[in-house]
Amino acid sequence: MKKFLILASLAASASASFAELMIPDSGAGDRVMLFSSVDGSLIDANWITDIGAVGWAFTTPKEARKVGNQIWVSDQVTDAIHRFDMNRNYVSSITSHPGGGVLDNVRGFGIDGSNRVYLTLMHGTAALKGIVVYDYSGANVSFFPGTGSYFDAEPYNGELLVTNSTSNNLERWSLTGTFLGNFKTGVTFPQQVEILPDNTVVVTATIAANGVEGVYHLSSTGTTLRFIDTEPIEEQVPRGGYPLADGNWLVATSTGVWKYFVGTNTFTQILPGVDAQYIAPIALTPTDIVAAGYQVNYGVETTAPGVANLQANDSDTVQLCLNPDQEDPNPVQMEVSATNGNVNPSSLNFNLVCRAEANDREVYVEMFSFGLGDWVGSPSFPVTDSDALYTVAAPGTAGQFVNDGDGAMITRITGFLGAADSPTLPCWDFNYCYWE
Repeated sequence: MKKFLILASLAASASASFAELMIPDSGAGDRVMLFSSVDGSLIDANWITDIGAVGWAFTTPKEARKVGNQIWVSDQVTDAIHRFDMNRNYVSSITSHPGGGVLDNVRGFGIDGSNRVYLTLMHGTAALKGIVVYDYSGANVSFFPGTGSYFDAEPYNGELLVTNSTSNNLERWSLTGTFLGNFKTGVTFPQQVEILPDNTVVVTATIAANGVEGVYHLSSTGTTLRFIDTEPIEEQVPRGGYPLADGNWLVATSTGVWKYFVGTNTFTQILPGVDAQYIAPIALTPTDIVAAGYQVNYGVETTAPGVANLQANDSDTVQLCLNPDQEDPNPVQMEVSATNGNVNPSSLNFNLVCRAEANDREVYVEMFSFGLGDWVGSPSFPVTDSDALYTVAAPGTAGQFVNDGDGAMITRITGFLGAADSPTLPCWDFNYCYWE
C-alpha cells in the first residue's frame, strides 16, 4: 500500500459550500480581491479584474456581492453595477435609474434573498438621489428618494438599515422607502453596514474623531457589542469590518487590508498599497474555482462502509478516461466526495485499476482547502500496480480536513500517462473509494 500526503489546510465536499470574503480595491488595482474567512489571509489579489475588458471597466469598485447565481460589483465613478457569472466572466452592466435617466455616484448595496437589490447613490440630480431597487435579473423595480448622503443599505428584520453620512446615523427605513427612525446614532460618516449570520450588525464610521472612527459590532437592538478603534493604524479611512472564524477581524481601509487581533488589541497589515472598500461574504463551492476548460465528474463507489450520501456514475465504479473516444467517455479529471457521519475521517482510500498496459501511469491527487479557497496538491506519483489499494492521508488533525457544515471531504484525482506512452491508452476504474 502506498501512502501519499497532501499538503492542504482544510477540505470540503463537492456538494458543500463555504464562504470567503470579497473586497474591492478602488485604487490603482481596480479589482475585486478574495480573502479567507478563516484567518483573513489573501487568497487571490486579482479575483475579478477588468484586464482585457471591452465596453466596461472598473474605476472605483465599491462593493461586491453574490446576487442569485451572479456576482454584482457596484462602481462609484463608472456609475454602474457590473454583473459577472460565478466563473467571473463579465455578463452585463446595469446603468438605468428606476426613477428615470441613468445611475450616478453609486455606492453600497444589499440583497434581501427574495429577488430584491437595494442600491444607494448620491446622484448629481437631487431628485434622483436615494435608494434604487432592482430584481435579480437587473430589471428596475422602484426608487426611494432621499435628502441624505447614503452609503449602504441592507435588509434587516423586515426593514432596511441605511447608512447616512449627512445625519451621521445608521437609519431604519421600511422596505417601501419610508424613514422609520435611527438604529444607531453618532456613527460619524458611516459607510458599510453588514448583517452577520447571527443577526448582529457591523457598521463602520469612516471619517471621525479619535474614539469614534472605527468598526462597530452591534446587537439586534443597536447596542454596541464591540468597538474596534482604528486610530492605531493611523492615516487611513476604515470602510468595512468582518469577523473571522479564528476569532479575530478583517478590516478594510484606504491604506490596505488589516487583521485586528482581539486578544492583544493590535493590527497586522495583510495587504498594503490597496484602497480597500466594503467586505462581503460569498458562498462558493469547489467547482466555482476550477480552472477554465476542466470538466468535472463527480462520483464514488456507493457501498463504502460507514459512509453516507455518496454519488456514482454507475452502481459499481467511477471511470476516468483521458480520451473521450474510449469506451467510457468521461473527463480526464474527477472529484470524489463523501460524508462520514460516524467518525472524523483522516484519509481517502481508493482502489485503482488501469485498463491499459502502460508503464508510466501516474495520477495527481489534490484536496480542496477552505483556508486557501483553492485546490492544493503535491507532485504526481506513479501507479505501478494495476489493481491496488492506494491511500491518500490527510496530515495533521483529522478535523482540519472536514467541512464543518456537513462533515464531508473532497479529493480531486487527475490521471495521465508519462511521455513514453500513447495519450490514447489510459482509462482507470476507481473502486472502493471511501474515507476512514
